[in-house]
Amino acid sequence: MESLALSVPRGLVLRLPQAVGKTNNLHPLINFLRNHIISGKHFTVWASTERNLIDIDDVARIGAKLAIELPTEATAVSIVATRSQPMPGIIRVSNVTLAKPRIAHTSKRYAYGRRHLVVEILSRRMGIDLGSNCIERVIDKYYAIDQRRDVSETLPTAASNT
Repeated sequence: MESLALSVPRGLVLRLPQAVGKTNNLHPLINFLRNHIISGKHFTVWASTERNLIDIDDVARIGAKLAIELPTEATAVSIVATRSQPMPGIIRVSNVTLAKPRIAHTSKRYAYGRRHLVVEILSRRMGIDLGSNCIERVIDKYYAIDQRRDVSETLPTAASNT
């Protein structure tokens, strides 16, 4: 698919890490972690593996800007946060519940690729934070808010106590 997109003038390929957004799909990384933690299911973590998380809304904004501003030749661009996070750190941040994760660690390793200078410059100009707190911001945006709503929906209201 990349070859096809890059074979046309102004073709644009966006290479992405783990995009995080609102979805009912249980298989994206953060949904998988959150659901396993909440349900108490055991899972294995590649302790030396790093993942790079980015907000799908940021991808859409940056991608649209790139499509308008890039030169006429076809281009492949990586849109990634400025830092990746080891999996144990992502689990710690994604655990927006009081549940204790049931995990086993293995030493397998995988690290995500390089940053793209054009994206760094463009995101700064657009006021999009792809910096050091990007992971925490993205997880809080999509998961911590849901968790507070989930908890509040289970609490009795004043009307139900009368």
